[in-house]
Amino acid sequence: MDGKILKHYLDFDTYTYPGLYKDKLKNNLPDDVREIGLLVRKNIIHRTTLAAGNTGSNSDLRFGDMTTIPWWRQPEDDILVTAAAMLAELYRRDKRGFVNDREPKNKLVVTCRFVSILVASILKSKRNFSFQQLIYSPSIWFSFQKPPQNP
Repeated sequence: MDGKILKHYLDFDTYTYPGLYKDKLKNNLPDDVREIGLLVRKNIIHRTTLAAGNTGSNSDLRFGDMTTIPWWRQPEDDILVTAAAMLAELYRRDKRGFVNDREPKNKLVVTCRFVSILVASILKSKRNFSFQQLIYSPSIWFSFQKPPQNP
């Protein structure tokens, strides 16, 4: 791949720049792409999951009990549009940051577009992933399956 093109995709932009959280992302999160995806998933609720409640993909409460989300909590896509904004709000709601046991009421409610921005910010902060790991990273949000070892 052309070095100039690669640099373009590795650099932060307005949306993916993590601000003061860059070192926390780099040093405090796992290095495995799949583990990062699972951890992000435990800190975010998709807006359609909140709307559907404890039915469908959340009938087993894998994303938490939607009845514990405050009635006034609305999808936050319009106010948390950058990685820095999402990270600031995650840390404001729970100063531990990304955790496996975040209370549903303290999770962010956004769509997959904003999850992508957040994951891109984390991966750009770490910068130690192979191309093969990155091309399979979208599946980490939706599936527990491991990507093939030799793609």
